[in-house]
Amino acid sequence: MPRGIWVAIGAAVADPTGLPLSRVQIELDTQQAGQDAAQLAKALREGAPSVWTLDQQAARGVLQLELVALRDDEIGALVDALARAVSRHPRQRPVPARFPGM
Repeated sequence: MPRGIWVAIGAAVADPTGLPLSRVQIELDTQQAGQDAAQLAKALREGAPSVWTLDQQAARGVLQLELVALRDDEIGALVDALARAVSRHPRQRPVPARFPGM
């Protein structure tokens, strides 16, 4: 991850169960962020709006989101919630996050 960016939102990832939907993968540089992916997942769940992540890979610093049938305004709210949850830690300011193609 480039220096100064501690959250990377990658391209769509295929559903591992074969369902016809994609997931967005979030990779967290835990050293730069000063928090781990499990803490970020908890902050997202407890935020407003509440954002639930797939956190099976949290130990590797990876969270995933299923963006099934979200409207543009809902995606904007999701990105804002992620930026707020990441910036809760005072270590440094995050680079504004955006989904690919937005």
